[in-house]
Amino acid sequence: MCKKNKCSIYTSNPITHSPNKLDLFSDAVTAQSRYVQDPKSQEWIPGPNVTATVISFGCGTTSDTFNRLAKGADGMAGLGRSQFSLVAQLAASFHFPSKFALYLSQQAGFMFFGNRPYTAFREGDLAKGISYTPFLINPKHSDEYFINVKSISIDGEIIPINKTLLAINENNGVGGTRVSTIVPSTTMETSIYKAFVSAYVKKAEAMNISRVDPVAPYDACFNASTFVVMRGGLRLPTVSLGLPDNVEWRILDQRNIVRNVDPNMLCLDFMDGGLNPRTSIVIGQGTLLLTLLEFDMKKSRLGFRPYDI
Repeated sequence: MCKKNKCSIYTSNPITHSPNKLDLFSDAVTAQSRYVQDPKSQEWIPGPNVTATVISFGCGTTSDTFNRLAKGADGMAGLGRSQFSLVAQLAASFHFPSKFALYLSQQAGFMFFGNRPYTAFREGDLAKGISYTPFLINPKHSDEYFINVKSISIDGEIIPINKTLLAINENNGVGGTRVSTIVPSTTMETSIYKAFVSAYVKKAEAMNISRVDPVAPYDACFNASTFVVMRGGLRLPTVSLGLPDNVEWRILDQRNIVRNVDPNMLCLDFMDGGLNPRTSIVIGQGTLLLTLLEFDMKKSRLGFRPYDI
């Protein structure tokens, strides 16, 4: 919306969902290009800075604009499947496909825009061995990232759930599985969640992992001293998401599955999403940790590869 040479846009805070009217501006954005390999030393060195001369963004000053964002955050970057997202604007500026890669961890994180190789921290291409699964288009939420999860298994045993909840209703957009960097923990529709927790607890107890009284907001917590420590981490039941074409997304690392509540307790980091949620499964930040994710809009697919840096 423009009035007297001043333009505004409407958006919402992704945490509180409160609507906001922001002033629209444009400016140059400079970022470091990916690491490159020095031809003489073969060392990986930072690439040169590159600049997009015109990137549009909204600027707001009300408390609702930043309410409940991460500590120290000065704004939000739109990464959805929209022609106005930062991804689409950078792709148009630099003439590369509309795609980006994301890596989150408790120690470090980074993003890449454009094509491979994805190189960081003097490493080679982090996407080697990456697996892919197609995106689904939700007719009511076309700017979000949905994938076709067909089953959930723990240590190879498929959990019995209502499969109709895994499909997207074409009339109202309800159901299915969405990937979100905003939701802290993966959430599941109540019946899926209860079946998942029950199966996980049984597998854990079979490994002599003792359950203890839970601490809110968690429902399944365990005695930390009963976990077996192996090379690279704890011995845990392996959670797998079954995807089309026999592709599996295996959630292996302890930091993706359990959360340290205190030195003596670990809790299953999944949440009850309620009886009638808009989306049956939302794969949240906790599950996405230590996984390189490639969001490729041109080929309409999600790439994923566990990677511990």
